[in-house]
Amino acid sequence: MEDYSITIQAFISLFEVTGDENWLTISTKMTDYTLTHFYDENSGLFYFSEKNKNSVLTNHFQKEDNVIPAANSVMANNLHLLFLLMGNSAYRDISERMTYHITPQFEKYPMAYANWGNFILRKTEPFFEVAVLGINANEMINEMKKTFCPNVLWAFSKSESKIPILTNRYIEEKSLIYVCREGICQLPVDSPFKALKIIKHAEVN
Repeated sequence: MEDYSITIQAFISLFEVTGDENWLTISTKMTDYTLTHFYDENSGLFYFSEKNKNSVLTNHFQKEDNVIPAANSVMANNLHLLFLLMGNSAYRDISERMTYHITPQFEKYPMAYANWGNFILRKTEPFFEVAVLGINANEMINEMKKTFCPNVLWAFSKSESKIPILTNRYIEEKSLIYVCREGICQLPVDSPFKALKIIKHAEVN
C-alpha cells in the first residue's frame, strides 16, 4: 500500500504541474484498485499488504507517520484531493472516515501523526482549488505559483476539459481563473493578482 499511495500522490502532483490529464486518470484508476484490493470496510483503513486469505503473514494497518508518512495518511490526503478534482463523494467519505481512528491520538503523540495533520488542516482551515482555463492558463498559473500557496490545489487547461473541476468553464478567447472551496467557486477573474487577492481575503475572514 505504501508503494501505491506514494505513487498516486506523485501523479496528482504531476497533474498539478503539467496539466496533463493522463496523470489524473492513472491516479484515479490506481486509487480504485487500492479500494478493491487493500481497503477494509470494517476498520475504514487500508491494509499494508494486499488482501489475501492464503497469506501466511499477518496483515496490518500502517497508521503512524515516520520519516516516510504512513500509507494510510498519504491515502487520506490523496482521496481528499481526488474528491476535489473529480467530484467523487465516495473518496471524500472514505478519507473522512479514516480520520476517526487517528484524531484521538493527537494529544497522546502528535509527532507520530504529522501527515494526518496536513489532511485535517485542509479540512478545518481555508483550502482552495484554483482552476485556470484558457490559452494563457500556463502563464497565469505559473505567475500565481510565485506566491507561496501551500493551501491551494492547482488545475489548469488551455482547452475544454472533461475533468470535473475544469468542465464547462472554458470560454474561447478568454483566460479565466476560478477560486473554489470544495466545488463552490467565486466568479472567475482574469488576472493572477485578482485571484490571489480572493485567496488572501478568504484566509483572514
